[in-house]
Amino acid sequence: MASLKGKLYAEFCVFITGLPKAAVISHMQVLKGAAGLWAFGATAEDIIYITLPLYHSAASLLGIGGCIELGATCVLRKKFSASQFWSDCKKYNVTVIQYIGELCRYLCSQPVKNHKVRLAVGNGVRNDVWREFLDRFGAVKICEFYGATEGNICFMNHTGKIGSVGRTNFFYKVTTYILLCKMEKRSERDRRGCCVSQEPLRAGLLISQVNAKNPFFGYAGNKRHTEKKLLSEVFKKGDLYFNTGDLMVQDHENFLYFWDRIGDTFRYNQYFFLHLFIKKQTCYDEHALYFIVMDNIQ
Repeated sequence: MASLKGKLYAEFCVFITGLPKAAVISHMQVLKGAAGLWAFGATAEDIIYITLPLYHSAASLLGIGGCIELGATCVLRKKFSASQFWSDCKKYNVTVIQYIGELCRYLCSQPVKNHKVRLAVGNGVRNDVWREFLDRFGAVKICEFYGATEGNICFMNHTGKIGSVGRTNFFYKVTTYILLCKMEKRSERDRRGCCVSQEPLRAGLLISQVNAKNPFFGYAGNKRHTEKKLLSEVFKKGDLYFNTGDLMVQDHENFLYFWDRIGDTFRYNQYFFLHLFIKKQTCYDEHALYFIVMDNIQ
């Protein structure tokens, strides 16, 4: 029998800097991902609608894996269609849907239709879209979560608190030991050379301890990039932490909120943009990427 920590396959994901890397996916990660729908309250009686691409871990691990784990029915659409979404939900009696990022905003522009959807599971929905979605489509519980394909940490918002990706608690502190580190300076260390924990309501870098109970499996055939994702001697000699590359804010009730992503990538409509792709175009002497504000657009 294969070990739970044994490699099952590799899946491409976006690194903090540079081109996508093939993350090693273990049997353990597949089982954890498949338990996500169950953890949010889905059951074998649910009908789960998946419009996300299957090369995305949200669809493959959480969606398909979750349906198999539950024994639930899966309605799989080849490509997302905002205009057909609610019609499909009504036609197939869908009760659980998956989303990422702007998908919910696209749905908010569609006419309100009768449906049986009770759970929407995903990540990346903005606060204003979250509120509008609930106002338009009734008693649908938004189940926002945070995680990375190659990461060793996951948060789940079970309370429906708008904007939050989840909440830290005693369990996290004992089993995974996560924290937010100060990032005001490039290297935020105290006199002992240790990282400094961030105070509430201030953005800090999310890191998670790597150990036997909470392993990081790295990138296939790429030891250098695997090592670049790790921080050593964070609080004491010999400790090791996974660097998520994400800035988070924690409030006084221990709810976490995604703030920003460090590095040279940014996400738009769930596509990652990297300056390296543009740099490869020889027709440009110089280039720069920056945000502009557009009405009703992310």
